[in-house]
Amino acid sequence: MVNLVTADYVSSVVAGAGNISSATLNNIITAASVMAQTFCRRQLVPNRWVEKYDAPSTGYLMLRQTPVLALNLVTLYPQSASPLTYNANQFDLQAGTGRISLLPDSTTAFPDFYFLGTQVDGSFPGLGRGIIQVDYTAGLGFLTTATAPIAPGIQTVPVSATSGLAGEGNLLGLWQISVGTALTVDPGLLTQETITVTGVSITTMTAAFSQPHANQAQVVGTLIPADLQLAVALIVGNLINQPDLTKSRESLGRTMGYEYFVRPGDLVLTPEIKAILGRYRDVLV
Repeated sequence: MVNLVTADYVSSVVAGAGNISSATLNNIITAASVMAQTFCRRQLVPNRWVEKYDAPSTGYLMLRQTPVLALNLVTLYPQSASPLTYNANQFDLQAGTGRISLLPDSTTAFPDFYFLGTQVDGSFPGLGRGIIQVDYTAGLGFLTTATAPIAPGIQTVPVSATSGLAGEGNLLGLWQISVGTALTVDPGLLTQETITVTGVSITTMTAAFSQPHANQAQVVGTLIPADLQLAVALIVGNLINQPDLTKSRESLGRTMGYEYFVRPGDLVLTPEIKAILGRYRDVLV
């Protein structure tokens, strides 16, 4: 589980967080990150997904995870003896919304599932449950690729980029790999591992690797928007102070007492925090 905020950031926002041991604070941050993603009904950190979709009635497909960092492979009839595969360069991708559709000049169109012929408009098949499989990488982060194989050990690896822009629309953000940056190599694969960068140049990065990785291995990092970081830090603060929030009655001596009336759901995920997380929440339709 990748935390959505750092301990240093939480300590700058939450009073008293600096007095907690680093291990305990890290566990609380992890719990807050899980709560935020559960409320949003999606995994916010970058990961690789292989999902099956029903054939849509339109000429495009809406992927479940956003923003999309890379469209890896699209397979039609993945469970058949002769599946049909399509490369990412055959599609128009709207990263922010997760909308993919075949390019107008695509050399190969999706065949129609019902008529078993080629559709004139080159769209997705008109009928069929779970007949489209999409392999893609998505999440709030950035993606670069290794341009050479990686062997285990401390290695200086050439990469396609060490800085750039990621996202789309109001989620567009600048990213840069620097010393201390935590990155995930081969997300979603058996060789997945998390590394910490110890050196960087314009075209390379240095880190200790425990797994071998092939040429063009994906390297992803998180890029969490400022308002989302604030929401998670506030959740951490509420988790730290939860014993006080859950008191139903407090007495001082024999003559003075205080009652606290709160809704159970507002103890940690307050309405203010939910308002911040709302823009990142997956809408159920």
